[in-house]
Amino acid sequence: MHIGNRIKKLRESLGIKRKDFASGVISYSHLSNIEVGKNGASEEILIAIAKKLNVPKEYLTRYKDIDHDLETKLSSLKANLDLKNLDEAESILENIKKDYPYINSIDQEALYYLLESYYYFRTNNHKDFAIIYEKELLPLLEIVEIDRIPSELFKETYYYLNAVNHFTNKQYEDSYQCFLKQLPLVKDPIIKAGTNYNIALSLAKLNKTNLAIPYANNALDVYLHENKWTNAAENYTLLGGLYIEERDFASAEQNLLKALDLAENFNNEKLKGKIYHNLGIVYKNLKKLNKSMDYFLKSLELNKATNNELFITYESIMEIYLEQNSLDDLTNILKEAKQYCNKEEDAYHFKIIEAKLLLKQNQLAEYELLMKEAIEYYYKNKMWKHLLPISEELGNFYKESKKYKPASQYYKIALDAVSDLYK
Repeated sequence: MHIGNRIKKLRESLGIKRKDFASGVISYSHLSNIEVGKNGASEEILIAIAKKLNVPKEYLTRYKDIDHDLETKLSSLKANLDLKNLDEAESILENIKKDYPYINSIDQEALYYLLESYYYFRTNNHKDFAIIYEKELLPLLEIVEIDRIPSELFKETYYYLNAVNHFTNKQYEDSYQCFLKQLPLVKDPIIKAGTNYNIALSLAKLNKTNLAIPYANNALDVYLHENKWTNAAENYTLLGGLYIEERDFASAEQNLLKALDLAENFNNEKLKGKIYHNLGIVYKNLKKLNKSMDYFLKSLELNKATNNELFITYESIMEIYLEQNSLDDLTNILKEAKQYCNKEEDAYHFKIIEAKLLLKQNQLAEYELLMKEAIEYYYKNKMWKHLLPISEELGNFYKESKKYKPASQYYKIALDAVSDLYK
């Protein structure tokens, strides 16, 4: 990072145009070249610029000087944020603000703003996170190649924050790439295990479950060795879900039962609801429908208490009722489930269930209408995983009805989904 970034940031914060600022201090072209990093600046010019910006001269002349006491505080701040010791992190943050109204080193100032944004991220203060990250940090990083920054502490935090930000925005490939860059920079084994876990999550979202499993196992080994039982329970749950996607139901059951044992020992109700649901999926695929229903109902009871992902459990219960031809039970629970439908996406999942119910009741026109609505929604929103089975199902429906042209149309949509899902 060069001094031009800081000068530009300060000038723009005062609302002064480059041409007006340069007047009486330096030529316009020279200032332009300094700000974009093409030219350096003499100490005499930096002192003159500092005076016009009304900042201490050391803030511009000593921008390469590392303060070792500050470095220790920044490292401590990072460690406490990683461990979610937020009260201690807040105290360190306030002390730095008090002791360092100006941080001379640009590298350390950028690290400070990065860690301040990290603090706001940890405390779920998304508004201040965005303000610090976008208005304070990014201007200092302009035209800088992050990989060339010498501070591993900075790079590790930077890649982590970008990774979770991408993940939140459903940019899973970008999230995966940032976590990969973070991984070799992490020294603490617990934090490293967390990064492996996050890589597995990103790969799962990318439908690359076979690649995700080794990362999840790497994380699990550390959590078990370090007696991090809550993390281990979450990791077993993740592995159970990954093995379900791989259709290795024996391994899925094994991992989920271990997760359940830990979740029960530590009374983690929210995680138990997820584990019950996934065990329901395992037994549903093994055609043990009564056992599957028992777990789904347990999951539903817990999820109602924690208000956690109710729709997916309702959906699974309704699919069993469909398979068992329990249409009255399906009608009743569909009505109940709609009360908990808060997202547009969930509403379309339920439309598919309703469409299948209508098909069972021989209401073919209504079935076609709801299926087409759902397919259009999933296609528009690029939800290929959901699109694939229902477009293939509607294609089969038209084929059996000897309506070969629309059948061909929906088979083509299914192929498009396969292409986008596994490209």
